Amino acid sequence: MRKLRIYVCEHYLPDYFEAIKREGLQNVNVEGFPALCSCGQGHAQNKEQVFQMAEDGTDSIVFCDQFCEVLELLPHSPNIRIAPSEYCFSHLTSPEVIQKLLDEGGYFIGSGWLNNWEARLKELGFDQKTAQAFYREISKKLVYFDTGADPDAKEKMAKLSEYLNLPAQIIPYDLKELQSYIKGFYNEWSEGQESNENETAVLDSESRNQLLQSQVAEYAMALDLLGKIGEYETREKMLEGIQEVFTSVLGAERFIFYSPKDDLSHLPSQVRALMKEPDAQFYFDEAERRFFIVVKHARQIHGIIEAGDFLFPKFINHYLNVALNLSNICGLMLTNIERHEESVKMALLDPLTGIYNWRYATGVLQTEVYRSSRTGRAFSLIMLDIDHFKMINDRFGHQKGDIALRAIAEIVKKRLEKTDVFTRRSGDEFLILLSDTSGEQAALLAEDLRLSVAQAKIPDVDHLTASFGVSEYRAGDTVDSVVHRADEQMYRAKQAGRNRVCSEEFV
Repeated sequence: MRKLRIYVCEHYLPDYFEAIKREGLQNVNVEGFPALCSCGQGHAQNKEQVFQMAEDGTDSIVFCDQFCEVLELLPHSPNIRIAPSEYCFSHLTSPEVIQKLLDEGGYFIGSGWLNNWEARLKELGFDQKTAQAFYREISKKLVYFDTGADPDAKEKMAKLSEYLNLPAQIIPYDLKELQSYIKGFYNEWSEGQESNENETAVLDSESRNQLLQSQVAEYAMALDLLGKIGEYETREKMLEGIQEVFTSVLGAERFIFYSPKDDLSHLPSQVRALMKEPDAQFYFDEAERRFFIVVKHARQIHGIIEAGDFLFPKFINHYLNVALNLSNICGLMLTNIERHEESVKMALLDPLTGIYNWRYATGVLQTEVYRSSRTGRAFSLIMLDIDHFKMINDRFGHQKGDIALRAIAEIVKKRLEKTDVFTRRSGDEFLILLSDTSGEQAALLAEDLRLSVAQAKIPDVDHLTASFGVSEYRAGDTVDSVVHRADEQMYRAKQAGRNRVCSEEFV
């Protein structure tokens, strides 16, 4: 049976050797090619070695970064496959974590380089002084991913850190991502052989927790992002933040959140079933290389996350287990934000009509008066009061009166812009705040609203009318003064026969 030979930079040879050993891959030999980026005077000899290693006809896979000099030295051969990555250390963790560490000034130390760091520095022509100057110029700290394979790694890093006078960050690393990465290429090479039945297996809860603890760097980034999301005050902003986590940590370019109210008819039946089964957790769509995760807390289902189009699809099994852990946190966060929004709603909205209450309107009015006093920009108010509303309560009862109030509020709300503030002042009296709106414009809108109310058919009551008053902000106005003038105009409309609009004279 043919063998597979895997070539990797000697700086990371111990990582690959240990990963293949743990994965138990058969018929695989691992060899290191010289680190051409730090060969010094031995470059010519190393170049010859690179050519020799690739010309014997053995099926070979070369793992290297996209700019590695070895790519220019390898002969073209159908037996040689190149597996380039962004960096030679990309196998250590996710691209996002690597970028974060690079942004922090991290310099990655390979396990092979660490074993011979004194010889490597000597090859480059460095003594301690020049080495310190060089590495402090290009980095702020040394980063080493510790697989546990080298029991002396921490001691070696301490010596290197002291020698270069740079802090060292040691991150525990269990090689699972590298194992999955190598196995993907191995499976393609050994196509036709029996596949590992557990390739797409999902870890149980205990195993996921172990994975959570081992992938420290990746989860630290995820939890840091989730911590920031926890400060958001709306469900929409929180969902945007959760999408950022899935995009940054998992590299998922496709992210869709489905709420229980959404139409799921276009999705597989297994996904639709997730919404109805409190104990369900996920559905893995192997054909499309995507998965669906249930987001819930205390058996309350908030929705389903679809994640797909991964930048590194070979790691999808790992991503699924990461997502299952993150979904529990997301479920708790969504529960908290819904409770927060409900408390805000109770504090700021009128419970009968669902529009803003007077407490909220007072705060907005104070802000608007201050803004207009500073900028000179106009705003206007429309006050409206339902005509003969007491008679409606007396004739039909308060329950029918409440229905009428909700109906009037809905009619008016449909005619307003999202930036307009519509509030119930008291009883059957309502106020509308129109930013950046002149008195003349407000009067035209008030007339449109008057006609809409008069022409509408109110359940159980038939027809109603309302009287409207309009005022415009004047220099020196307070909240009380501008509201009082709108109130006066509304009473003028009442006295003039009701079902009309009255406004002050606008300059």
